Amino acid sequence: MFATKEGGGSTAKALTAKVAKLGWHGAWQSVLLVLEEAHKISQLDVVLCNAGVRACARSQAWQVGLSLLESMLQGRAIPIADCITVNSALSGCAAAADWQRTLQLLEELTTGRWGIEPNTITFNTALNACARSEQWQEALCLLWILDGQGTNDVMRAGPTKDLKSKGAFTSST
Repeated sequence: MFATKEGGGSTAKALTAKVAKLGWHGAWQSVLLVLEEAHKISQLDVVLCNAGVRACARSQAWQVGLSLLESMLQGRAIPIADCITVNSALSGCAAAADWQRTLQLLEELTTGRWGIEPNTITFNTALNACARSEQWQEALCLLWILDGQGTNDVMRAGPTKDLKSKGAFTSST
């Protein structure tokens, strides 16, 4: 089932590639089996878990990806989640237009609850979730907060373009 090194043992790199491929094919149940097997053979690492969360998001099983993230954040799974794990889960929420869960996760990150520092991708994903859900006021509030924090490196081209096309920047006076 698993690709092996010359030494005969399964590798986390080969498992990660397998998980990514399964994600592209929508086989999230198989992704979970691979992660379980990787854990049993002590090959589970943060990169493989990140691939698992992303594969679930790609497979439209974003809730499963969120469960994996939450297990990692609460220390029930090894390894501990990182910003890439969170961004993968947020991407699934955004694709499903679940702006509320996206903003909830963002708030948990920005308050330091998990000890993970959000990055440009994190904020951009939250903006995309708001744009996809047509939550323009939420997106504008997020942009306002980011501007107030001096966060100038947020790649806002996509979400901001969507906001402009929907008339979010037109004045009501």
